[in-house]
Order: sequence, then C-alpha cells, then structure tokens
Amino acid sequence: MSYINFLLKKFQKEKIIRYNKLNFKGVGDFSVYNPSASFNYLGREYIFGRVEKKEEKSNSWVILFKKIDSFWEPEFKFKSLKLEDPFIAFIDNKFILGGTEVKKRIFSKKVKFRGVFYSGKDVFSLERFFEGPWGMKDIRLTQLDSNKIGVFTRPMGGKFKRGRIGFNVINSLNELTIKAINEAEIIKIPFSEDEWTGVNDIIILNKKLLGILAHVACSRGKFKEKFYYPASFCFDISEKKAFNFKILFTRANLPFGWSKNPLLYNVVFPGGITKQKKEFKISAGVGDYEAYEIVLKNPFK
Repeated sequence: MSYINFLLKKFQKEKIIRYNKLNFKGVGDFSVYNPSASFNYLGREYIFGRVEKKEEKSNSWVILFKKIDSFWEPEFKFKSLKLEDPFIAFIDNKFILGGTEVKKRIFSKKVKFRGVFYSGKDVFSLERFFEGPWGMKDIRLTQLDSNKIGVFTRPMGGKFKRGRIGFNVINSLNELTIKAINEAEIIKIPFSEDEWTGVNDIIILNKKLLGILAHVACSRGKFKEKFYYPASFCFDISEKKAFNFKILFTRANLPFGWSKNPLLYNVVFPGGITKQKKEFKISAGVGDYEAYEIVLKNPFK
C-alpha cells in the first residue's frame, strides 16, 4: 500500500468545523488561488493570492488583497510580483514574503523554477534578499524558540524522487544560503517513489515541537490526473523526526467548483495556517482556480 493510500484509509473528516470560499473583486477574468495565510496590519486583514488567467500556465502574479466586508480587493499600494504560490513568515521582527519564481528556458517549452524571498519592516517595504537553487520550490522558514531559524527544504530528482522534505537550522537570515539548503537533513517519511510532499507553513507548538502544514501528492490513471491533499504532522526539532502524519481534508469535502482543467480538479494546495483560540484556519487553493479558508479542530493532537 502506498503511503498516501495508508493516510487516506485512516483519514477522518470530522475535524472540519466550517469552510468559506474566498470572493475576489477587481481582477477581471483572472482567477485567484493558492493564497497565503491571512494576516492583520494596522487593523486591516490582508492576504496574498496567486493570480492567473484560466487558459494560461506559468504566467502568474502575486497580488496583495485587503478584506472589505465579505470581499477581497487588490491593495494597489503593493506592487505585484511575478511569482507563484505566495507564503509569509515573521523572522527577526521582519515580515517575510516568499514565492516560486518561474522562467521559460531558451529554445524550449519547459520552464525552470526556484524559491525567492523578500523581507521588510512591514508588507509595504519588502526587498528581495534571497534566491534558492533552481529546481527547488517549497522552501519555508520559521523562527524557533531559541531565536534560531528553522529551514525546511524540498529537493527533488534522483534519490529525492519527486520531492522530499529536508530540515536545517541557521543562526540568522544572513546564513540562509544555497549551501545551507543543500545540507538540510532529509526527514524520514515512507512515501512511495511516485508520491511527493512538501512543507507549506509552520507554527510553534512548544520549545521542542513544530506543527507542520504540508501537502502530499500523486498522479493517477492513464491521463496522470493530479491529487493534492493538505496534510499535517508534528516535528521534533532536536531529533529531526516527523510523527502524527495525517491528511486533513480532500477535494470531496468541499463544494463542487471549477478547476483550471479537469486533470487538476482534485488539487487542494494549502497556503498557510493560523491559530485562532482552539481552532486552526487553513488557506488553500482548489483546482488551481479557486481559494478557500477551512477551519479545523487542532490537527496536531
């Protein structure tokens, strides 16, 4: 049995409390999906979203949206960035924005990609400060209780198959280098060769443990339909071990909707997680076309 099938077999959907589709204004015929975690700044709620036309591929922009009543509208004080799949973090009293940069190869239809990072005193003063290695996305950062920085990586290809999770610790953002990323220790999780995974967001559970929002994914059938599942696990920092790995919800737990194409209908890509008292709110893209917020009971119990 594959690891994803094992996780699906023990999957329990009753942890879902409620969900809400995110409604966007001011984007014309563009779709908004794969949002970051939402955050507050000067009394207003914001969220980053990936914005792209349905018929296009690898031509996304990351736009900042502000919440007005029940809608999300573009914040024009923020200059949009040519990125995919935004995520945020707060490190050393700085606001961090990351995303995937995609570039077309010369004389080829294929593209290359890498993770890039911006930092600033707030969301409106961001400057680019780091580019990860080409061929790697889903690099994530978190401030540890020791004030050091945890770095999660996702190498792929060769012995790393279609994507595995690595972890390293650095003392400051100045030590965030490609060397530090390449030296990350691979976390042992028993995925099959044709399955892949990656970290999407991190929260601190206590001095020893991190709560990880992740995705697990595979392709199925003759036409290689993609299946992405939001997942969670607990991570022991000193032992560098993952445990309590579980799938949180699936596409079938959300209302029927559109997708960029039929082969992506079952893609649910988590963008961020925030704790609200005893509940946890997850931002997620659905079908590479829509965006939702899903509220769960504590997934790390």
